[in-house]
Amino acid sequence: MLKLFSLGAGDRQLIQTPLHDSLPVTGTSVALLFQQLGIQNVLSLFCAVLTENKVLFHSASFQRLSDACRALESLMFPLKYSYPYIPILPAQLLEVLSSPTPFIIGVHSVFRNDIHELLDVIIADLDGGTIKIPECIHLSQLPEPLLHQTQMALSLVLHPDLETADYAFPPPRTALSHTKMLDKEVRAIFLRLFAQLFQGYRSCLQLIRIHAEPVIHFHKVKEKQLFLFA
Repeated sequence: MLKLFSLGAGDRQLIQTPLHDSLPVTGTSVALLFQQLGIQNVLSLFCAVLTENKVLFHSASFQRLSDACRALESLMFPLKYSYPYIPILPAQLLEVLSSPTPFIIGVHSVFRNDIHELLDVIIADLDGGTIKIPECIHLSQLPEPLLHQTQMALSLVLHPDLETADYAFPPPRTALSHTKMLDKEVRAIFLRLFAQLFQGYRSCLQLIRIHAEPVIHFHKVKEKQLFLFA
């Protein structure tokens, strides 16, 4: 389906919607990723893929590897991950981990000794609940106040009792949402985050009038200031 819209100055933009414009189906994988790694670690991985870093999961469970890779990729919606994405990497292709391109890859834990030699890869241990960021990688975080707001929103969803834990007379315990509903609640937080990140995109547009018709494109300097990832 083609859609015609305008950014101003009398221009006409034509785009084609994706063949599948519905949200990615994740089931419970996003909620499970947060339970395995924690809020701060998942946010670090989220920033890593947004800033084109290499992310490698390892686990003794192939199912965990598949779910974690799918969950991390889905958190980027509506953006689309365009680099190598291999939820379970065969042993014969371990040399792919030394490639210069960013990636999201999962490997079985039997290869943990091989992957710890990698110097430019962020490694997430799904079984131990930790991530390792090499010293040579400077990982940019979400800008404030969005980082704090996102952390608080995730905490309220994943740990609802934390808000009232220090009350002298705490209210009745709030039951956790069903895992599938928890998954949807977490993803809704990330959709709102992207809406907040992109809301100032018009300030990054640069209008050039030297042509017969106006040409509109992103101003690189202002674009970096908007996202604060550079």
